[in-house]
This record gives sequence, structure tokens and C-alpha cells, in this order.
Amino acid sequence: WMDTIQVNLNAPYQLSKLAHARMKRNGKGGVIINNSSIHGSISVEYMTAYATSKAGMDRMTAGLALEWANDNVRVNAVAPGIVPVERTAMLHTQEMKDLWHPHLPVGRMGTVEEVAHAVKYLCENEWTTGTVLTLDGGMTARSNMPIRPKPSPPLSSK
Repeated sequence: WMDTIQVNLNAPYQLSKLAHARMKRNGKGGVIINNSSIHGSISVEYMTAYATSKAGMDRMTAGLALEWANDNVRVNAVAPGIVPVERTAMLHTQEMKDLWHPHLPVGRMGTVEEVAHAVKYLCENEWTTGTVLTLDGGMTARSNMPIRPKPSPPLSSK
């Protein structure tokens, strides 16, 4: 629990504070983009710590956007759904595609490039702040994510 909150909520908050201070000092403002997840608004079993951290990030994004608007610092977030990346290699298998694709109205998982395009939009649109932009192929609109198997307990690091 604490490791997840530290990495997904506390560290982005501390980094945002540092970025805000620099942006305020330079007098030009800037944009902070947080990396959230659809789990911030809808989740599944066995994802409690992760979902809590992302829900907190979504509210942090909105709160900091309000607090820092007068400094010309905008704060937004992207909330991707299923986007296969290196750390989620298991999503690249045909078995996982067969599991997830029926739950995605667009019929496929997202791409890193599509998330990057959304980040670019949030950086360029100067009227956008406090926004959590969901990119999930319509999955949360449908609200029928597949049931996950219970994961094995993590190996002790002690």
C-alpha cells in the first residue's frame, strides 16, 4: 500500500511542487501533466492501492490547477486505459487480447502514440487546466471490465 501511494501520489505531488516553484520563478508559467489511469474513476478487484493512488492523483490535479492558476501554471492529467507497454508485456499475448478486446468499444487497445497526442493537446490548449483526460477506447463508458484472477502474493523484499 505505502509503496504504491509513495510512487503514484506522493512523488508526483513533490515533483509538481518543485516544477511549480520553478515555473512561478521564471514568470512565464507552464504546464504540468500527471499520468493517471482509468482506475482513478473505475476499477476492479485486487487493484485497491493502485486505484486509490490514481483517484488521489485526479483530485490533486484539479486542486493544484485551482491553486496555481494565478501563477499561469496549468495542471492536467491523462488517464489511459489498456495501453500495452514494456512493463505490461502480458497484455501483448493473444489470450489477453481475446480477454480485453470485447470490452473495448473501439475493438483494440490504445497506443503510446495516442497517449502522447493527448499529452500534446493538454500542453498546447491554454484554456485547459484541472482536466483529467480519459483515453480508453470507450471502456469506462461501457463499464464492463473483465474479472481479474486474484494475483499471487508478492515475494517479500526483506
